[in-house]
Amino acid sequence: MHALKTAISFLIFLALGIASAFCVVYVYKMVKNQDAELAKVPRQIVNLPIYQEPKMDKVTTALSDGDNLDVNAISFSAAVAKVSPSVVNVYAQLQNRNDVVNIYGSGVIMTQDGYVLTNNHVVADATDFAITLVDGTVYRARLVGRDTLTDLAVLKIVTTNYATLSPIKTIRTTGVRVGEVVVALGNPLNLGQSATMGIVSGLGRATVDKVGYQDLIQTDVALNVGNSGGALIDSKGNLIGINTLIVNQAYGQQVSGLGFAVPTSEALLIMNQIIQKGYAEHPYIGAQTTLMTDVNNNNYLVISYIDPDGPAYKAGVRLGDRVVSLNGTFINQVNDFFNRISSLPLGSTVILKVNRQGTSLQFEIPLSSISGSTN
Repeated sequence: MHALKTAISFLIFLALGIASAFCVVYVYKMVKNQDAELAKVPRQIVNLPIYQEPKMDKVTTALSDGDNLDVNAISFSAAVAKVSPSVVNVYAQLQNRNDVVNIYGSGVIMTQDGYVLTNNHVVADATDFAITLVDGTVYRARLVGRDTLTDLAVLKIVTTNYATLSPIKTIRTTGVRVGEVVVALGNPLNLGQSATMGIVSGLGRATVDKVGYQDLIQTDVALNVGNSGGALIDSKGNLIGINTLIVNQAYGQQVSGLGFAVPTSEALLIMNQIIQKGYAEHPYIGAQTTLMTDVNNNNYLVISYIDPDGPAYKAGVRLGDRVVSLNGTFINQVNDFFNRISSLPLGSTVILKVNRQGTSLQFEIPLSSISGSTN
């Protein structure tokens, strides 16, 4: 019985093996037949787009020759070249106790006979002066005079051949506008003549001078020690001011972009007086104004400083008076008030109308004169 069961099991396994073999052969033939059928079908190749660089016969540049380039529109080289020979380095030497102090700054040759405008604080109390041109030529110079109120001074080059000098060619005294591009030329940090660019930021500025003989051009041109006394020019190379002041700190904070220049209209007036008399005199009212704005956003001026020994105080003007008019003209700008007084002849009388706490008052003020000379 046991032998029979063993024989039956063997036959069953044999049958399963034969069936498995037939299945494998069948599957193999099916796959082989499918490959044969696919081989009979022609293959189709799909051409995908391929990126190709555009063909260029010749490489060119739009600014290859500069024929269509407006150089004046993007460059100030012509303006700088025009003024550069007229801007000089100023060197002053003074004896301070037992030490010799050397001061450097800048200046502008204003006349063919060698008069140079610079800053009062550049020449200071020095007695020995030298002028260096942009080409390196060195001249001795002497002090003609200086004015502390406008921080201007005049030197004269000492030479036997003034024909070799290059005075400033064109001077612009009017029409300067906020936003104009300007260039400063000078001797920053005694590096030699340098040019920096900016814009006019404001007009008619006054700084810390209580007398009020400041009608300055404010710029954001980069100025450093040594630029003082140098030229401020417009984009065409016209002289519009003498750089005079750099503000680096205010209200305990570091500030930048605050430079000031004396307008050429004022600088020429002071220079001519110094050349003629050795000093400059200014019509003096003895009052300073500050710009204010009312609730309707209207500007007006208030007397913010008054000299107790000055003509305005003696005539009856007081601190806090609201300015209405000067010689019959409505005034609401600080520089307008300054300009109208400074343009009057020495000894003139002005009529100042003010409003004092709702009361209208009028004063006749005989202007005195004040000198900025330290001689």
